[in-house]
Amino acid sequence: VADEDLAEYRIYRGLTATSLSVLTNTLGLNYSDSSLTPSTSYYYAVSAVDASGNESEISDAVSATTDEAQPVSLKVKMSNTGTSSQTNSIGTKIQVVNESGESVDLSRVTIRYYLTSDSSTPLSYWCDYAGGPISSGWDSITSAVSGEQVTMVTPTSLADCYMEIGFTSAAGTLKDGGYAEIQSRFTKSDWSNMDQSNDYSFNETATSPIEWNKVVLCVDDVIVWGETP
Repeated sequence: VADEDLAEYRIYRGLTATSLSVLTNTLGLNYSDSSLTPSTSYYYAVSAVDASGNESEISDAVSATTDEAQPVSLKVKMSNTGTSSQTNSIGTKIQVVNESGESVDLSRVTIRYYLTSDSSTPLSYWCDYAGGPISSGWDSITSAVSGEQVTMVTPTSLADCYMEIGFTSAAGTLKDGGYAEIQSRFTKSDWSNMDQSNDYSFNETATSPIEWNKVVLCVDDVIVWGETP
């Protein structure tokens, strides 16, 4: 393609030099690729395209490796909304607080509340409300929250499972300095009673959310807050 006929550059990307596919077209001499996974090698090549759509040969591929992911500074505040030892509905008020210095995509975040199942009857999850100063103003994200019971491979006397609470992409991003509050209930599918006094994550004294390291917070399945039982 002659310089006077040049219409655009076509950029290719792949995980190997032989598996390239079109990433984008650009008119500029510089291009920044941001949709990348940490600690991953990528290969790039480029071609020139003229106004008639004719494409030059693709250049030799060059590679670059992204940096390791940096740990995200999030923390959990939690209180139980009912502190009786026997209950048919475990209530929690959990706040995910962002002090990382940057926004965090909530779809990367999961919360683990550890407890004893007390019987073989499965647990059901209910999100009564979720919201807070998340991205702009006061945001409600109740419909973007879900939870499921996960059985522990190695149970302890205070936990044989955990309720894992997660977010869909509709929850958006949690801004630096913001928090998301999730008000939840866990019940048996037959609404039978459970014993909270032998649950690892249970807080029988707090009347409002306080920093609580017995609730674990993960980003991309890596623990960034809390201690497991």
